Amino acid sequence: MSDPTPTPWVLRTTWISLGAALALITLGAVAALLPLAAGLAVSMLVVWVVVFSGLAHLVHAWDVRGEMFLWRLLVGVVYLCGGLYLVLVPDGGYGLIALARFIGAMFALEAGLLMASAFWMRRRPGNGWLVADGATALLCAALVFVSATWAPPWMLALLVGLNVISSGLVFLALLRDNKLAARNLAV
Repeated sequence: MSDPTPTPWVLRTTWISLGAALALITLGAVAALLPLAAGLAVSMLVVWVVVFSGLAHLVHAWDVRGEMFLWRLLVGVVYLCGGLYLVLVPDGGYGLIALARFIGAMFALEAGLLMASAFWMRRRPGNGWLVADGATALLCAALVFVSATWAPPWMLALLVGLNVISSGLVFLALLRDNKLAARNLAV
């Protein structure tokens, strides 16, 4: 009979993934709770939330690895590249409407990747969380596209915040599911 205590690798994975999940929830809360800042401040806040969210997604992908590594890695790359583009080309003469459309396109791409990963993992436990996260990203993308020309800057920050919080909560749910599965395997 095997020892029911988790291996050091499972514990390390748990702490790193927990940190990535909490970082996403915190970044999302910052974006969602500071919606009344002025346009430039909101734009820069959103840009940096996107950059650090991309880093958190990459850390989580690397930490968990496994069958979904590629999908998680791609979501992190989308966020990181999109955020770095926005950092390196601030405003770029496009303004807040272009920023909103760019963020909406990132959300739509993220939703597609999440739905594809859920389909790929359709027979595995936890794929419903991926569908929920993908649906949230798709809803945020739709709201960004619909409101890009008339919405105030704080609305973009709120939608980014809600999407990032959703990703963090899904990380926590998947982490819990993985921990339960590891505990059941050890018994």
